[in-house]
Amino acid sequence: MAIRVGDKGVAESSLHPQGVIRLDGRRYPARAEHGTVPPDAPVFVVAGDHLGLVVRAAEPDTRPAALPGFGRPVHVSFLDRLAEQGERDEAQQRAGDATRRQRGAFLAAAAGAAIAVLVLTLVWQHVVAADDSPWAAVGVALAAGAVWGPACSSNSTRACGGSRPAAGASASSAQPWRSWEGRPGPRSASPRSG
Repeated sequence: MAIRVGDKGVAESSLHPQGVIRLDGRRYPARAEHGTVPPDAPVFVVAGDHLGLVVRAAEPDTRPAALPGFGRPVHVSFLDRLAEQGERDEAQQRAGDATRRQRGAFLAAAAGAAIAVLVLTLVWQHVVAADDSPWAAVGVALAAGAVWGPACSSNSTRACGGSRPAAGASASSAQPWRSWEGRPGPRSASPRSG
């Protein structure tokens, strides 16, 4: 539930200036904007910061819509602010990842089609000799290259003819040359006995 400027609550303890208010059935740490607020007095939320909510005593002539920033969401605590920032960062990361995947798929399809064109130029004489209409073969080769490119750039390397290590295999067992274990150390110069 988002707390907004203008939400009405009740002071559970005296806000002198710190205390506790009840808002929509939940307790929140709060402090009075000016002066003190007696217990059980109605209050309006005017702001929020790392210490809690900032409230103002509700006077009979107070209209919440006249408060500066009315309806703007406020943070109950510093952790609340961090959580919101984390959610915003994750959403931006997901959007960036989706954009990079789309761009990568497009570039991989273009690279696959380029490889298909290269292969066709190498075997063009054989394609023309084998078929009266070589353009159908050209279309199939370009489409296959455009599909093969993104499949090759994804996590699965089997589409490119490679193999992946087993699910439980470590990097050192899949690529033993990258392991530092068992490698000879630097040769030390042994003193010659003379």
